[in-house]
Amino acid sequence: GARATGRAAGALKQGARADWIVLDPDHPDLAEQTSATWLPSAVFCEHGDTPVRDVFVGGERVIHERRHRDEARLYADYRRALAQLLADA
Repeated sequence: GARATGRAAGALKQGARADWIVLDPDHPDLAEQTSATWLPSAVFCEHGDTPVRDVFVGGERVIHERRHRDEARLYADYRRALAQLLADA
């Protein structure tokens, strides 16, 4: 995909796009998993909180300790939109 779009990717180096996640190795879905089973466990076996602790997009952290950096604003936007939809109903 990166090659088709002309993006520098595929390595952690200056100028290359960097997207990655940080998983919590102590999360119940990941604890005691083997290297062969940790990825499907992270993706398909979510119980309670997500095992994804941090998310970086373009090298910038957008999720920190399971909270989106814009969570409060996005929630307020959602509440305003919902209130408007219900008022118009």
